[in-house]
Amino acid sequence: MPIIIDPSGYTSWAQMISEAVAYVTGCPSFMVEDKVKSAAREFLERSNVWRSRKVEFLTTVAAQASYGFDLPANARLNNIHVAYRDGVEVDVQLVGEEDDTDTDATADTWKLGVEPSGYSIRVTPTPSVAGAVVTGTVSYVTSLDASGIPDWIYDRWHEDIAAGAAGKLLLQITRPWANPQMAGPLLSKFEEGILEASNFGGPVKRRSLRVQAR
Repeated sequence: MPIIIDPSGYTSWAQMISEAVAYVTGCPSFMVEDKVKSAAREFLERSNVWRSRKVEFLTTVAAQASYGFDLPANARLNNIHVAYRDGVEVDVQLVGEEDDTDTDATADTWKLGVEPSGYSIRVTPTPSVAGAVVTGTVSYVTSLDASGIPDWIYDRWHEDIAAGAAGKLLLQITRPWANPQMAGPLLSKFEEGILEASNFGGPVKRRSLRVQAR
């Protein structure tokens, strides 16, 4: 299974915009840019392919619930997939899941999640101890102010992302560039790319559990 490391370089949006424009005649470039960026975010959100394994999330501070995270350039947090404290698995909450109130929760029974900003991690309930190190696997998406996507993602899936952006534009039936028949194959290519990227990255843990921290 490939070990995915933080990328050292990024490909600008302009490159994929030019690829998407080829499918959408007459569409303003700012609209193409918007769809390329949103397609890239969706691609990363759903595939979880941009990730780091065995990274240190945080070291607890007593009575502190939110912790900053050292992110790669152009990134914000997508999901925490698995977390450990001293080799013991800690429960995680994936983005989009509803909070479930655990009536048995204490300051030593933790659940980790991504803050809505996407730039920090929350621990609930607030830890009562300091110095506990939490590690695990996390995935990323592009930040809203990102200048582009990692080179290795562009190199392998740029056609799929561009196809997704173009396909969504071609479905805008009130626009002069609309072409629903052409949109179908492009969106299918986008979906196939997401599946391939997900398989490339390997499985991520998605089960929920309760572990009493020691």
